[in-house]
Amino acid sequence: MKIALVTGASLSHNPRAVKEADALSAAGHDVVVIGSRADETQWKYDRGLTEKRNWRFVYADYLPSGARSRTNRFVYRLQHKISRLIYRHLGYVTPHLYGYGVSKLRKLARDANADLTIGHNEIGLYVVSRLLESGRTVAFDFEDWHSEDFPPEARHSRPVEALKQLERAILNEASYCTAASEPMAAALHQTYGGKKPKPVHNVFPLDQACQPGNKRTSPAEKALSLVWFSQTLGPGRGLEDVFLALEGLETPVHLHLLGQTSAGAQQWLSSQIPTGWKDYVHVYGLVAPWELVPWVSQFDIGLAVDFPHCRNRDLTITNKIFTYLLAELAVIATGTSGHRQVFSTDPRIGELYSAGDIDSLRKILLSFMKDKQKLLQAQRHAALAASKRYNWDRESDNLLNVVEGVFRTANSNGSR
Repeated sequence: MKIALVTGASLSHNPRAVKEADALSAAGHDVVVIGSRADETQWKYDRGLTEKRNWRFVYADYLPSGARSRTNRFVYRLQHKISRLIYRHLGYVTPHLYGYGVSKLRKLARDANADLTIGHNEIGLYVVSRLLESGRTVAFDFEDWHSEDFPPEARHSRPVEALKQLERAILNEASYCTAASEPMAAALHQTYGGKKPKPVHNVFPLDQACQPGNKRTSPAEKALSLVWFSQTLGPGRGLEDVFLALEGLETPVHLHLLGQTSAGAQQWLSSQIPTGWKDYVHVYGLVAPWELVPWVSQFDIGLAVDFPHCRNRDLTITNKIFTYLLAELAVIATGTSGHRQVFSTDPRIGELYSAGDIDSLRKILLSFMKDKQKLLQAQRHAALAASKRYNWDRESDNLLNVVEGVFRTANSNGSR
């Protein structure tokens, strides 16, 4: 069967879609991923991701280089800006409000003529909703709960009610939906009804697991090392807690941060680093997606310190925590509903604390600094959690089962 995945992002910004395409292709389906080409660095990584894969990547092209791409970039940005102004002043939602190149992505999805089209991200939600109206078979992956993904101060500028209408229609009329966590699946079902989404965690294949020789062999010999990563580095991502907790430590630890930094983010970072800690905070640019787990595995403890400033952030489980498990790191995480689900499998993988509770976070850091056996035990249990429960080799079966169910139902209806 032919399956199209619609994500408005580059492949390197949506590893979940890449894993989904790999699993569906390996199961024998003809797969095309529909996304965007908007950044030179991301495009370099995307080319690497598509090498030797049995599925295709087509895209809305708006790179800043090349005459046609530059024209598209200007047009897409202008359309989006006008849509935002219309919404701000008139309250009217137009398609281009959902992202850049939405008309092109919708055309690519329509022309793919797939037996099943699966949406990812906010722009994918809009595209598959329109396909659903025309009678196409569609599904949607709630990696995020889009209408609940804004802090209170930002909700007035986003089309929250329109997103809710799209979400309700998809959850009640699509062939199936998946969600990033069990708490998110339960909350979506309680809010909108319809079929309860199938939880599919944002985990990674076991062949990306920490390899022998990558791990630090003797954490007792070196200062404790912490690592945090994201696509972008800046405020509102939980690092504020970490910097405040460092202030009370007498023995230094090394904090390693990976992500894109703007000039504003660099200024913010400089203002956050405690006095005397500058030499212990290390900042890195993004690495290729296939290099992330090996890079992370150099360190001792992974930080998943997301602020639950909205329902989505409380309910989702980002790929940070699963990356740390696969890299055999102890985990320190905020006690969101999503993180608690992971820790319920094995609390010995690390420690939870309440976001904003600096004293608790500082005590957790001190406990790992003073008790190296506790650190080693947490790392061992992290590796076990990845190998036995939280890996794509196991999780992909959940996805394949719901997809095959769609085609079995279609074949059964067609034979009547």
